Amino acid sequence: MIKTYIGLVGEAGSGKGTFVKIMQEITALTPTITLGHIKFSGILMETAERWNLPINRETLQKIPQAMREKFGANVLSRAIEHEALTLNKKMIILDGIRWETDVKMLQTLPNNILIYLTAEEKIRFERLKKRGERSGETTMTFEQFREEGRAVNEILIPHIGKNWAHIRIENNGTIEEFEKKTKEFYDTVIKNGN
Repeated sequence: MIKTYIGLVGEAGSGKGTFVKIMQEITALTPTITLGHIKFSGILMETAERWNLPINRETLQKIPQAMREKFGANVLSRAIEHEALTLNKKMIILDGIRWETDVKMLQTLPNNILIYLTAEEKIRFERLKKRGERSGETTMTFEQFREEGRAVNEILIPHIGKNWAHIRIENNGTIEEFEKKTKEFYDTVIKNGN
């Protein structure tokens, strides 16, 4: 298998983490395929931890804005690219594309695929409240959720998904339906190379 880079773009609660988990389960059954996972927010969370900042959505939105102003629009993309190129895996998922510079970086990598994961707004809101992964998610109101979706580093996600994604996966149903769609992607695009 040729080394493959899969970029994920999707709004909060669209199923990016679940997609990765399903792909990990699939590839675990195929010893020749090693899977790496790089989250764009991982670098931001590490930065927040080192600077003793609260790890919440607001902090993770402000850090890249400040970094982009001081070090250029592609500063985070460059960091992710470096990590992806040095990771010794056959398949690498780049989780959290949200800027055009991220798309351009992905496009420079060989054998790249951009997947747009999306779901209806109310469904995504309920998922975030239920998972409570970040501070404040369980108590967030729908209006707060909508406001966060309008943040500068969130508003381009649908645009990127509609204009640059090779594949769009709707995740409005059950986990079993999403798992089936993810396995279909793997069988069609990765396993059979179509």
